[in-house]
Amino acid sequence: FQTMSTTTTSATMQVSAGILIVGLGGNNGVTLLAGQIANRLNLSWETSTCGRISANWYGCLTQIPPRGIHGRGVGFQGRIPGLASANEAVVGGWDIRPTPLGQALYDCRVLEPDLVRQVREEMDKVEIMEGVWDPSFIGESQHDTATHVVSGEDNASTRTRVERIRSDIRKWREKNNVNGHVTVIWSASVERPSEADYASTDDLLN
Repeated sequence: FQTMSTTTTSATMQVSAGILIVGLGGNNGVTLLAGQIANRLNLSWETSTCGRISANWYGCLTQIPPRGIHGRGVGFQGRIPGLASANEAVVGGWDIRPTPLGQALYDCRVLEPDLVRQVREEMDKVEIMEGVWDPSFIGESQHDTATHVVSGEDNASTRTRVERIRSDIRKWREKNNVNGHVTVIWSASVERPSEADYASTDDLLN
């Protein structure tokens, strides 16, 4: 996730990139968005173990400068033409639940409360697109909360669902002025719940 600058004969055009997350309201989606906002706004916050810390992109190799001897070690910022700051990327996505993203971040209890407090309001404003879902991939206990889903003609077949997703991407890209590439990240369920029935853990293991 980055923006890129493309040089033409007459001017330098800023090309913005997009990140779309399937399962945006889950722990991975909301913490990614919170981290991107924290870096873009250069936030700092109090922690329970390390005192006050500031946002950084440590661990994201495209966003940190080269290290090591002669600047040829880990880190690609400035080494690859067109690779720019992830702070300027646009983040969005789909979820089958309508919970505002700031609230979802608060509920998941992953990040420090002081950081959550600072990003929660902005995150709550981010649009969540309706999810295309297959109930067989979701535990029955979660079906009642899956209220933010594609329905009607758009959910009539696999083909119509795919076309709906394509349409979502095109509309989102235009609405957010993303004129570069869009990266889609899968962060939803990837396997069906097991249909096997065991009376006890011992039965399962033996």
